[in-house]
Amino acid sequence: AIDEAAANDKTKDEPKMFLYKGDVYMTLYAHQLSAISKKILMSNGKMTAQAVQESQTKAYIQADTTYLMTAVNSFMEVIQLAPKDFYADEARQGLQQCSTHLANKAIADYNNGNYKSSFIFFEKTLNLAKAQGAADTSRAYVQLLQNTALTAQKAGNNPKAISYYNQMISSKLGGAAPYSTLFKLYIDQKDTAKALDIVKQGRVVYPDDVD
Repeated sequence: AIDEAAANDKTKDEPKMFLYKGDVYMTLYAHQLSAISKKILMSNGKMTAQAVQESQTKAYIQADTTYLMTAVNSFMEVIQLAPKDFYADEARQGLQQCSTHLANKAIADYNNGNYKSSFIFFEKTLNLAKAQGAADTSRAYVQLLQNTALTAQKAGNNPKAISYYNQMISSKLGGAAPYSTLFKLYIDQKDTAKALDIVKQGRVVYPDDVD
């Protein structure tokens, strides 16, 4: 029914329609996660706390994220159409739930060694945090930025890793570590000039750091 409303000329541009679409598709994603998790638990035949946690992690790895991204895009549309309306307040709450799912997906993929997928979802979570106006000094944002940079590096996406580590330096986050990491990344790219320059910058800011 919500797909019909999304295609109808009278309702397709209404914030209310996009809010309901976000709710519907987020619920579909949650149901999918639950079904996969229960199936894994049934096959294992265990109901311990550890087994439940493992089944949830595997569910995030296996679940199709199409429903989740549809929900994200729908909630974002609400905020863009009516940023000061009460529908936007509800959409922001929906986005918080979506952010949790995105972060859990990123963590599950990371722990499973799928760094390319993990980076994609860490970056989506970071962009969503930015879109919601998260303070770049908050503990959650800093940790998210660090995870995004690290995962980009592990995924072999050096341009993205360099970009995010430079963001950490610009925001004075992570201490001396981003300078050391950037030095290694530039050396890997055989860009000695930039490698030496970043070391010089780091030594000015952190003269007592051994690295």
